Amino acid sequence: PKLEAMLAREPALSNDNPKFRQLAWPTSIAEAKDGRFLGFSMPEIDFDGSVSLERMLQKRMRQVTGLPEFYGYRVTAAYNLALSVAALHKRGHHVIDLKPVNCRLHAEEMLISILDCDGFSVDGGAAGRYSAHQFTPEYIAPEAFGEDPHNLGEAQDLFALAVIIFRLLNNGIHPFQARLGKGLKSGTLQDMINAGYYAYGLKSSPKYKPAGQSVHAYFPDDIRGLFDRAFKSSARPSAKSWRDALRNYADPSSGKLIRCDKHPEEHGHFGKGCGWCKLDEINLSPMPAKGRTKRQSNRGGGAASARKATAAPMPAGIIPSVSLGSLSIMRNRRALIFTIVAAIVLIGVSGASPDGAPPPPHSQQLQKRQQPSPPATKKSPPSRFQQQQKARPPV
Repeated sequence: PKLEAMLAREPALSNDNPKFRQLAWPTSIAEAKDGRFLGFSMPEIDFDGSVSLERMLQKRMRQVTGLPEFYGYRVTAAYNLALSVAALHKRGHHVIDLKPVNCRLHAEEMLISILDCDGFSVDGGAAGRYSAHQFTPEYIAPEAFGEDPHNLGEAQDLFALAVIIFRLLNNGIHPFQARLGKGLKSGTLQDMINAGYYAYGLKSSPKYKPAGQSVHAYFPDDIRGLFDRAFKSSARPSAKSWRDALRNYADPSSGKLIRCDKHPEEHGHFGKGCGWCKLDEINLSPMPAKGRTKRQSNRGGGAASARKATAAPMPAGIIPSVSLGSLSIMRNRRALIFTIVAAIVLIGVSGASPDGAPPPPHSQQLQKRQQPSPPATKKSPPSRFQQQQKARPPV
């Protein structure tokens, strides 16, 4: 019956590419001659020509996968996802388990296919609703946590959709990924959702702070307002609202998404300045040195602690060199001379047998291979060994 309801109420989706399918939606039912159910058919999603939407969220993932880096592509992907979800909701269907790994991204046009449609909550019209059976932590609305997926509907979709859009626009950062103040208990991302630790609103919270790598402050005010409604109230923006708001920013002809003058091949912004350039400045600037505290200088380990605190930060990609002299017990010239003299004496003693007979052949061969040590008085201390390694290019 669920498949029959899906066939009768297929969402109306349009795109300029007739070969592209936005949904893995059933197209027919296969039955035996006696009416027994055998299966169903549905369009094939091009897995070879697409990747999981998860790969588009973070820069490192995009680099490894070979996805385009320009910010406008992520905005377009967010718009296309909202477009598909809005069409589903218009037909009365709900995804429930909406998450990036259930979406396939076709990188050439930033079009998105949603998978596992047979697991959706489907509106069967007069026959009633055919419920969903699962959802995934980190995308579960706070009021839905602990509920049975059978009981969930559009509100759950709207929360998950807003989370995915936020992550696409903010380089993978989750909207409930926050730095908590004193007295607040951290946990999993779902725990943070349930506690309401949304740190990216138009009005900041004194109790929790946004992640340091976030560029949310550079989002346009209308987009930030939609995020506030999605994460701070039960009156969440509809998928249609997200679609309409993102359309102008995804359309290059609107001029609302501006290419950065400094890095036009990667950075884009909404007219408030380039948040990505600002983030690069922060990441490349040296960390401030901390001076030695009075308590450190009065304690035995204070000098070492102070030296560690004031050391210049090592640039990314460079492995610190190791000084072998600092790891050896021979820390001064006197100890070195005593060691060399002791070695000479031991070699001389082992060179003859107790009764004055010549040493055995294997001992003579060993002595021939050993070079005589120079007198201790002419030995200069070895130079401090340092290993130098060229910096690897950044990934």
